Amino acid sequence: MKIIAIIMCEEHIYFGGLKTINSIKYFHPEIEIIHYGTSEINRVKQKYGMTDLWFSGPLIIRDYLDNHDAPDILLKMDADCLVLGELDEIIDLNYDFAAPRNDPDNVGDRDERHNRPDIIRTIPNHEWINAGFNCIKNFEFVNKWFDLTMDYMTGKQMALTKYRQYKGDDMSALNIIFKLGGFNCLILDPKGSNIIYGASGNWTGEKDNDIPQSIINNNVFNGWRSWKYIYFNGKNCIMPDLGIGVGDRIVKVLHQCGGTMKNKLSWDLFNSEFKKYLYKIINIYQ
Repeated sequence: MKIIAIIMCEEHIYFGGLKTINSIKYFHPEIEIIHYGTSEINRVKQKYGMTDLWFSGPLIIRDYLDNHDAPDILLKMDADCLVLGELDEIIDLNYDFAAPRNDPDNVGDRDERHNRPDIIRTIPNHEWINAGFNCIKNFEFVNKWFDLTMDYMTGKQMALTKYRQYKGDDMSALNIIFKLGGFNCLILDPKGSNIIYGASGNWTGEKDNDIPQSIINNNVFNGWRSWKYIYFNGKNCIMPDLGIGVGDRIVKVLHQCGGTMKNKLSWDLFNSEFKKYLYKIINIYQ
């Protein structure tokens, strides 16, 4: 089985991207890594007339497939992700396209309709998926995702009048195809499961003064404060329940968007013991 992982990471944050790459290799040395750096990203922008990285997901994947045979599984992973365990689900489960959910568990019924294209505006928060980590076995999904994203960018009628797509970013287009495209789509960490494949959605109700001052100074949202409790139990990385009622869960991928651009890949939110395990995974010592 051939598995490709595409990592998008411009040079100014490549140290963070190297963490992502090494974490994949630690658990899955058989996965081939394809790095799209600054020059490759700029080439893709020019190729498709793209000006904003929000549109980049399906364009980067499409560019790779234009020049290579399709693998059995293609992973697209943002450079602010870390792999923290074996990715059994992406290899073993049956799907055309799979991704983690985007929204935190404690969001509940908060009104997110302003963040949804009209045609899928009523879907629950926990069914909205994230574009940062995507697993593809059927590449016709990419074609439809690409077409809808490009449709918005070029001002054609489908997205602007039929779908009224929110901002035109690739995540809105992704969710439309995921929900309505007729594919076998899978949420890797559905609500109620004991695993996490995104981990941007693990907020607690703690007070702001529990966040390190360095993080507060950089205007980080409070949602990542619970990460200081993640620990390695000798077999898996565990996100404890912390009183939100979902149970302890195994973290497979940590979408580590833990700061503003300057400190986007900072590890200030992790406890010192867990950092030791992270350094082992990424084979980088600071």
